[in-house]
Amino acid sequence: MKILVTGASGFIGSHVVEAALAAGHRVQALARRPSAADPAGGVKRLVLVSSLAARGPAGAAGPVSLYGRSKLAGEDAARGAAGDMEFVVVRPTIVYGPRDRALVPMFRLAARGLRPVLKGGGVLTVVHGADLARGLVGLIAVPSLPCEPLEVSDGRNYTWEELVGAVALAVGRPGEPWPLPRALFALVALASDGFAALSRRPQMYGREKFKEALGSWPIAGKRFWQVSGLEPRFDLAAGARDTVRAHRAAGWY
Repeated sequence: MKILVTGASGFIGSHVVEAALAAGHRVQALARRPSAADPAGGVKRLVLVSSLAARGPAGAAGPVSLYGRSKLAGEDAARGAAGDMEFVVVRPTIVYGPRDRALVPMFRLAARGLRPVLKGGGVLTVVHGADLARGLVGLIAVPSLPCEPLEVSDGRNYTWEELVGAVALAVGRPGEPWPLPRALFALVALASDGFAALSRRPQMYGREKFKEALGSWPIAGKRFWQVSGLEPRFDLAAGARDTVRAHRAAGWY
């Protein structure tokens, strides 16, 4: 089957291209320059990769950050433009793995023996980029798509301590995590936003991400995997080891 991948040079997109090619599909990437792109006519099925942030944390009435609200607006816009195409929204939780730069600071801190965690933090969920990509490619061949958004994780709920502990073990610096008060995380977020404004360089962590970090992000059930007909291959421990190997091969720390 011929499929179109947008954002094919990015973190998740690159994994999707690899998974699609491995499954025997023909892949066409959306080009940045219109002159280099072919028309995308005849598309029958649209799989939109959004974010769990569009749902918001457990107990919230909706997204709690600007990022989450923008993702929800994108879902609504795509749904309205889908027309006669089959359409499904996929909402991954935290995506990590080779080529992901967003979580590199956490791995670097752990490699230096530093293991800060948010004291009293909620439940976290994660999914390896390669697993997410396999599942997305699996949606191409299913007979029909569900109407409801499909939330994606590796099927497990983790505490902050378990997340940081797995990263520390993977980098070879195991030890007890350091629970730190929310006020300190809030101060770091404020400082990060200030640096971003002065340097005009966006930072991954700031007050908006701090808002998300205060909540719990469980995912009930495995609907995404049931629909795609697959199962995740990486739990957090194996995924962290795989990520560290890729980071070190790239010379990131």
